Amino acid sequence: MLAVVVSVGMGSAAWARQMPGKCARPSEELSVQVAAVQQRLMVAALTCNDVADFNRFQRGYLQRLRQSDLRLQIFFRRIYGARGESRYYSFKTRLANDDSMRSIHNNPAYCKAANQAFAEMQVQTRPSLSEFVESLPIHDPGPVPSCSSQSAAREAIPSIVPTPNPLRMAKLDGAGSGTSTQSRQ
Repeated sequence: MLAVVVSVGMGSAAWARQMPGKCARPSEELSVQVAAVQQRLMVAALTCNDVADFNRFQRGYLQRLRQSDLRLQIFFRRIYGARGESRYYSFKTRLANDDSMRSIHNNPAYCKAANQAFAEMQVQTRPSLSEFVESLPIHDPGPVPSCSSQSAAREAIPSIVPTPNPLRMAKLDGAGSGTSTQSRQ
């Protein structure tokens, strides 16, 4: 299996501060993961001499890959507006560059993991693209946090409503303190 987690230069908490209110929907999260897997397998095709396997992957999932990539482009436009297209291409390039570095640092392990992924794809009953992608331990958090994690984080924070302390209220009002309050003019 491809047991490498793709890292992002900025943590999701930092992204959330930079992009308030922006989050990835489940279908967009899947498109991010599909892109990460596709880039990983492309690098494996070139560095591990797995071109035939990569071509089988591309042909076998062609329509789904195109749909996912279109959804990813729309996602980047939604998040970044006019800069969405350039951010989309930068994201895909970063994925490929990160995997190239992984391959350079430990090519035997990288190629072994890629070969295992290709083998999973070639079983008699080939999984759907989403099943295939979700079965691999490649997780790129993408440019913004998940909408589901943001709503879960909001739900996890208990509603705390302050209640007035009757003793303090009495002192502020002058009641029960034995002193009288006078207004200053």
